[in-house]
Amino acid sequence: MRKKTRSRSALPQFHVLVGTCLGYKAYRGFAPLSELARISKADIFDQAKNRLGTQRNLSLLHARKAYEYVSGTERAFYPEMILNVRDKSYVDFTLLQQQGKVQFGTIIESRII
Repeated sequence: MRKKTRSRSALPQFHVLVGTCLGYKAYRGFAPLSELARISKADIFDQAKNRLGTQRNLSLLHARKAYEYVSGTERAFYPEMILNVRDKSYVDFTLLQQQGKVQFGTIIESRII
C-alpha cells in the first residue's frame, strides 16, 4: 500500500521559540486552531493499556463548550495549548535565528499523522 504524500508547501508550518524545560526541548508558538486540529490526534485514555495517554477522560460536553466559546465570541482565543509530539520523525525544525540558548525557527509537519 502506498503512503500518502503532500507537497512540502501544503504542510502546516508554525513559527516557534525553542528552549529546554526539565531536560526536554520545549517549542512554543502560535497557530490557527484549525491547523492544530488538522495535525492532532487525542490519545486514548486507558489506565491498563495506555498509561502514558491523556491525563483525564475526554469530555464531549467540555469539547462542545469550547467550540461554542470560539464560534460564538468575537475575539475568542485559547491562551495556551500543548501539542505533544512523542515521535520526532513527525516534524522537522528549521533554525532561523539563535540568541544564547534560545532558538527561533519553523516547525513543519513532515509525516501524516
